[in-house]
Amino acid sequence: MIATPKKIRRRRAPGEVGIEQTHDPAIVAAMLDRTGIRLASDFAQDDGCFLMAYRGEDSVGVAGLETEVDAALMRLLFVLEPMRRRGIGASLLRAVRVAAHTRGARTLYATAPATLVDYFERFGFAEAGFTQLVQAFGQASLLPRTGSRDVPNCRALRLDISRDGLIER
Repeated sequence: MIATPKKIRRRRAPGEVGIEQTHDPAIVAAMLDRTGIRLASDFAQDDGCFLMAYRGEDSVGVAGLETEVDAALMRLLFVLEPMRRRGIGASLLRAVRVAAHTRGARTLYATAPATLVDYFERFGFAEAGFTQLVQAFGQASLLPRTGSRDVPNCRALRLDISRDGLIER
């Protein structure tokens, strides 16, 4: 009989926020299902990772990350509506940045609706063209993530993380 591995999660005090990594899209889907959001089927088939934000024992946010050689793409950033404006999105962005850098990325990309570009700019992102995304990830890789109906309202963003972690003397 083969034992199934246990999911080990750090216990937190009620109200304490923490970020944990998962490779299990079912965990992400369960949180998003509560809001009526469904993950695209390709999320379950890739080798990216997800960073889950927990407040106490409750999942309250998620970010998805995919890496390709020296570039990373934040595929998803979502915080439950009642938990917004509490720094959880910022915590997830910082965790994505660290995870991308740890995986060897020098550039972090994101796609966002035009109405949210200013949010990402607060963290150092700048608008980039979709051609840069295509060069880094390939058109075939990006097509399932950006439907043709989304392109007019969607913006590509870029952040240089090549100097993250360097100690300057």
